[in-house]
Amino acid sequence: MRFQAGLQIILLVTAVVIVFTVIKPKFDSIREAQVEALSYQSAVDNIGQYNARLQQLTDQAGAISAEELAALYRYLPESVDAVAVGRDINNIADKNGLLLLDVVPKDGVEIVVDAEAAPATDPAVMDPAMMPVEGTYAEGQPSRKSSVLMSHAFAVEVIGTYDSMKSMLEDLERNDYPLRVVEFSFGVDEEGSDLVEYSLVLETYSLTS
Repeated sequence: MRFQAGLQIILLVTAVVIVFTVIKPKFDSIREAQVEALSYQSAVDNIGQYNARLQQLTDQAGAISAEELAALYRYLPESVDAVAVGRDINNIADKNGLLLLDVVPKDGVEIVVDAEAAPATDPAVMDPAMMPVEGTYAEGQPSRKSSVLMSHAFAVEVIGTYDSMKSMLEDLERNDYPLRVVEFSFGVDEEGSDLVEYSLVLETYSLTS
């Protein structure tokens, strides 16, 4: 009787050891494999959606005419030609009867956007191709920064009448590419004279430096 009881205890202990050393690890391995399979299947299911969106964007790009592309590249070029911009500013000033005293380009400045501080986009209206991929940024990493633009400032000094400056500002707004007035000041050239000395800082943009 004692032998049978001892044998049962040994068998029970052996079964417990087998469960924890063999069967449980196998179940854990199977569970991990199932999770990986689900992740893979989800990625496969999304491929068709991404490919369809890529084709849609490709078709849209192909529908843009050469004239429209040229206008787009002029509006937002890959880089800014400081000499050409200075010449355009001089032409605008001269057209409106202002005397250009000086135009000085400044160093380009990267426009940085903090992705975490930017307004959140409703996933219901977000383009699926622009949805963030989970796990791209680990916890504890610095704030995500993104930059797609460079700003280029030009310090401009001109002399002319009020009406001439008003016309120049209108032409700056109608320019083929942005020449945004970010600073503006003026001073009377001589007492009793219609001529005014204007100081402006104009800003334009590019995709790179």
